Amino acid sequence: MDLAIQALHISVQATKRKNIRNIPGYFDGVLRELIDKALFGEIFKEYDTPIEGGFW
Repeated sequence: MDLAIQALHISVQATKRKNIRNIPGYFDGVLRELIDKALFGEIFKEYDTPIEGGFW
């Protein structure tokens, strides 16, 4: 619920700054990005080793 309210706030602020043709689509994109960051942001912090080194 908090993410939806935050996405709505971001969408409304964006309409003030730029011309958005599809407001529901913009809201959906912002909400998906916030959900991805909330769900997967903590997972990627657990990996401390860089991938460049690999297993070789």
